[in-house]
Amino acid sequence: MPYVIRPPVRRMSLLGSLIAAAICTLLVVVPSRAAAATCDPVPVSNPFARFLDFADYALVPGGDFEPGAPGWSFQDAQVSNGVASIDPRGEAVSPAFCISADHPTFRFMTRGSAGGSNALRVFLRWNEGNVVREAFVYELDGSYSSWLPSPILPLALRLNLIQSDLSREVQLVFRVKPLSSSWAIDDVYYDPYRR
Repeated sequence: MPYVIRPPVRRMSLLGSLIAAAICTLLVVVPSRAAAATCDPVPVSNPFARFLDFADYALVPGGDFEPGAPGWSFQDAQVSNGVASIDPRGEAVSPAFCISADHPTFRFMTRGSAGGSNALRVFLRWNEGNVVREAFVYELDGSYSSWLPSPILPLALRLNLIQSDLSREVQLVFRVKPLSSSWAIDDVYYDPYRR
């Protein structure tokens, strides 16, 4: 008769019980997503419906530039008639607003001048402790010679918040490249719901 090695049943059942208890403890300790990543509710509308984008969007604070642009900061840029105009080497920076995994994207109306060297660069800015961080998002080119919506650009997606329980205060930064013509932006909105 061959010799059969049997696993120690008591050790395996004890080990299984310990693993199950550890998992249950972790489930109790981990905070819920709703408690960890909360941003205040915001009113929504469908500002890009005429461009066949029927998603709900929330206005970035002061993002319609009417009246003026409360909370925005400008360098070589100005607001006139409800539109922000940014000169070459200039920038417009939004006020900080809360995003979480529920805020995947943003979009805005823009117009540049015709020409291949014309470029508007978009960044996200946030603080980590005492350090200011920026992440490049997208560069628009001279094909925006008339008012058009930007592409749908990543927001929480760009900061890898989609799979996390975190919220973060961010700013949108719009910069015109040095040798470009001026750019105009208006109606800066972000998507407040994850799909």
